[in-house]
Amino acid sequence: VDMFTVGWDENRAPNQVQVLDMKGTVVAAFEANQCANGSLQVSNLPSGMYIVKGNWDDAERVSRVIVQ
Repeated sequence: VDMFTVGWDENRAPNQVQVLDMKGTVVAAFEANQCANGSLQVSNLPSGMYIVKGNWDDAERVSRVIVQ
């Protein structure tokens, strides 16, 4: 998988999206201009399960993703 897509309200993209490994280490981070369309480049990550965390000014959304 080279990239995956995360969904959010088009009018309210997150300030930052972080991809964490299962130990909680940030392995990739995307600023607002890099993730505005919801597509995140993950081709450099090895296969495994990851936590994707979107951060807004007033909220946080967390999901699990499997990269194969």
